Amino acid sequence: MIIIEKPITEAQLKEMAGLILDEEAKTGLDIHDLECVLRGKEGVLYEGLNDEGEANALFMRRFFDELIHKEEVRKCSFLLVNIGMAAESPLMMDDMNALHEFFESFDNDDMEMKWGIKTNSEGLGMSMLVICTHYI
Repeated sequence: MIIIEKPITEAQLKEMAGLILDEEAKTGLDIHDLECVLRGKEGVLYEGLNDEGEANALFMRRFFDELIHKEEVRKCSFLLVNIGMAAESPLMMDDMNALHEFFESFDNDDMEMKWGIKTNSEGLGMSMLVICTHYI
C-alpha cells in the first residue's frame, strides 16, 4: 500500500471537488462538506490505493493505522474521508467498522468528521482519500 501525502489549503478547493464530488456516489459528499473542511484552514491530504487486492476491511484498517500515528492527523480539527470502493468488491456493513474505529480513536469531541462512499471506475481497486485540516 502506498500512501501519498501532500499539504493542502483552501486554494485546492476546486481540485479536491474534482476528486471527491460524484453525483452517483452511494453516500455522497457535497461542496458544502468540502468547504467546511477547507475554507480558512490548512492541513494535509492523504491518498491510498489498495493495489495489493486485500480485503476491504483489512485495507481500511491498515490505512487508518498508518494515519492515526501522524501528528497532522492527531491534531486536526476537521476530517473528511472519501472511500472509493472497487466496483467488483462492494463494501459490506462489517467493513465500515474500520471507519468507526478510526473515528473513535480521536480524543477531540469538537472534531468535525465527514465521510462518503463512491464506486471507483471499473478495474480500479479500493481507494481512500482523507483530508485533515485545522484553522490557519
